[in-house]
Order: sequence, then C-alpha cells, then structure tokens
Amino acid sequence: MQQPSNSKANIPCVHIEDQPRFKWRGFLLDVARHFFTKDEVKQVLDEMATQKLNTLQMHLTDDQGWRVQIKKYPRLTEVGAWRSDIGFGLDPN
Repeated sequence: MQQPSNSKANIPCVHIEDQPRFKWRGFLLDVARHFFTKDEVKQVLDEMATQKLNTLQMHLTDDQGWRVQIKKYPRLTEVGAWRSDIGFGLDPN
C-alpha cells in the first residue's frame, strides 16, 4: 500500500541486534587456478570488510605440489613442486 506523497508516516524508534550464526564469515580466494594482482586482492579485502567477513581462505596450491617460490625456503619448490607419479612428464629428473 502506497501512501500519498503529501502524507506523513511515523516510524517508531527501534533497536536491532544482529549477529552471524557462526563466529566466522569467510571468503575463499582461489589463487591456485586464477591469477590476481596485488590490487585485486586488496579490493577483495575491502569488499570483505564492507560485508563484515572475517576469514579469508586462500587456495594457494592445486594438487599436492607447492608452486609458490619463497626465497627463504627454496626446498619447497625444489622438492614440493614436482611429482614423479603423475604421468605427465613433469618429473625434473
């Protein structure tokens, strides 16, 4: 029902309490399958804040291989990025 434009409507003062069903509200960012720039990740974080999401899960690897190079831990990529039993010729030896 619409009120005429010249009429006044009163809205009572109320207090609304809202809380999530769970302690966490999360978002999954799949950087293993899709490349995101630093600015795009920052934009996702900003959007998460506006939606009051408090948990970011980043899918860093796909399969069992580790493919993100970290100079402090070179063995992660030297050993962890390769699988000899996959059958696609990805064995570095």
